[in-house]
Amino acid sequence: MKRVIWTCCFILLCNSLTVAADKPKYNVDFSIGWGGCYRPMEWTPLEIQITSNHKKPFGGLVSVSADQDDLTKLTVAHPMVLTPDLPLHLPLVSKFTFNLNECKVRIDDHNGRFAWENDYKAGNYQNRLGNITAVTHNDLLIGMVGGHSANLRNLPKHYHSQSQSQSNENGQIHLKRKLLRMLPWDWTGYASLDLLVLYNPDWNKIRDDQAEAIVQWVGKGGKVLFVFGSKPLPGKHPLAKLLPQKLAPQRKIRVDLRKVLQFRSQTASIKTVNATLPQGDPLPFNWETDEMGTNSPLYAVGPVGFGQVGMLAFNPNDLGTLPKKRGESFWARQMNKLLGSKDITLGKYDDSDNNDYSFQLGDSHKSTNRVLDKLLQIPELKPLNIWWVVLLLGLLAVAIGPVDYFVLKRLGKLPWTWITTLTMLVVFSWLAYYGVRWIRGNVMRVQAVSVVDGIAGGSGWETRYMGIFASASDDYQLDGLARSQWWSSIAPTRNEDYYYYDESNFAMRRLICLQQDGSNVPQSVPISIWSMQCLMEESPAPAMPLAAQVRQAGREWAIRIINLSDTPIRQGYVQVTPNKAVRFEAVPAKGTIEIRKPAVKNVNSRSYLVSYSEAFSAHGTAKRTKAIDEYLHSGASIVYAEYDNAPLPVTVKDRTTKTNHVKLARLVVFSK
Repeated sequence: MKRVIWTCCFILLCNSLTVAADKPKYNVDFSIGWGGCYRPMEWTPLEIQITSNHKKPFGGLVSVSADQDDLTKLTVAHPMVLTPDLPLHLPLVSKFTFNLNECKVRIDDHNGRFAWENDYKAGNYQNRLGNITAVTHNDLLIGMVGGHSANLRNLPKHYHSQSQSQSNENGQIHLKRKLLRMLPWDWTGYASLDLLVLYNPDWNKIRDDQAEAIVQWVGKGGKVLFVFGSKPLPGKHPLAKLLPQKLAPQRKIRVDLRKVLQFRSQTASIKTVNATLPQGDPLPFNWETDEMGTNSPLYAVGPVGFGQVGMLAFNPNDLGTLPKKRGESFWARQMNKLLGSKDITLGKYDDSDNNDYSFQLGDSHKSTNRVLDKLLQIPELKPLNIWWVVLLLGLLAVAIGPVDYFVLKRLGKLPWTWITTLTMLVVFSWLAYYGVRWIRGNVMRVQAVSVVDGIAGGSGWETRYMGIFASASDDYQLDGLARSQWWSSIAPTRNEDYYYYDESNFAMRRLICLQQDGSNVPQSVPISIWSMQCLMEESPAPAMPLAAQVRQAGREWAIRIINLSDTPIRQGYVQVTPNKAVRFEAVPAKGTIEIRKPAVKNVNSRSYLVSYSEAFSAHGTAKRTKAIDEYLHSGASIVYAEYDNAPLPVTVKDRTTKTNHVKLARLVVFSK
């Protein structure tokens, strides 16, 4: 008998060892941001590297879950296929709150069965792991790809950023490099950058999807600096779309270091560099050049879409070893021509007052709060009149007290009071719940405001803020979703400052998105009864809903507005100078109006559009607004239009909703 027992134990042990040996093992490396730098509550790249011991190809889903803000936990999932003996690199994008504690990475198979999971500690005020750094709105985050320069690397050591706002606040400069193969393949992976430097990289190693992501990002408001050198940019490369002209073949140019580095000296120091110059003349509207003492435009900078592009025709390393101050000053000047709202200023950043455990929100957060406040202004979310509550509680008190007592006493059933009291509590609770539902919460509402911006003759971008009020707790799905849309949750912030030790955020809301093919679309939007969840969506606009022609005729302006949409324009105005505008009234659907009148001086012309003008400086639109203002100051005209109850392309699936959609459009027009 003992021999049989020992034999069974041996067989079970062998089976368990075999199962353990066959169990798939995963090695997953996870990192956040550009070299660990990220902007809280904004799109941030994250990198996942996966290897496993699978003997056959394994298909499944990898997901990353983390707190996006005070209220929401955002989950992004991406399909994957693991090939035996080959590591899988996935550059995904998500949003993270400031006081981030951990990120959960999970792997499921193609049937949705759990395969692997791990919690990566991102950092907290007690144990900050992962070397992540929150970049404030005053800081500069510069990404660099390709070659390098000692003077450029030393820039953060001797310079700081300075805001051009009235406060002139100072910030740090963060310069972070990425390998070509690690470049994000979606435009959102670059959204946290103030500037991207493409420093003479091997252009052929930049994949088409990576290049298209950079092109999209610049068109939306990003800024990129090309540094040309020994590696020529192919004319058919996707990044060539960002250049104002075709590039001429590389040629040698003699430059004087005194002119390039801007210092006085009696002795000329001549260097020969290989320069890649644009062909043709002149450059497009609002482009500027710097010949640096030669007869060739060695540096050019100008707008592309809502972004900025700079072109340095030579590699500064060809100038030899430069003095630290002169070389760093050279880079600061070239970058300042691109940055616009911030300057790179000489002087080491004074971090004596800097607190790594706190984070101050910027102006775009405040504007976003004001937009969300308006979305939340619906009758269902307003508190009931206190007298209804007083009346209900008074009736309950009377029913439980004297009425119950006298009725039961008359019937001789006083011992039944515990049954009648419990019954009345249940009845009054039922009446309170269904009464409030009938009065306030029986209708599902969708509140939305959209801002679509474009440039005449070019493409546009759209940002949509949408609030969904749930009449019942459920897992909702959206209908009308399209590729190239990037959805995320958005929530009002309680204070202007965040702290690592603030443990009051519970992330009670969830948003689950599928991220693939250049989009991040919701798969699940759980919403609790009688509450509103707000979402934000960003995407390229397939076409602008209006066109316009603007020209000055003496003291008057001749304006033609063409409404290309099926929805009428309620009202609008054309800003012809920074402080003068021409107002116009309704334009019918598919209609055209022509007006001819003088401009009216009005410093705050945006007050013409009384609905959601705060959206112009909120998240997703603030950079475009700055670019539009720069176009205006350069001589262009801006057409503002508000549409009358435009249909909302995205709806809640299989639900009847009461929808209120405000659509605002801005069009940059080059006046004749």
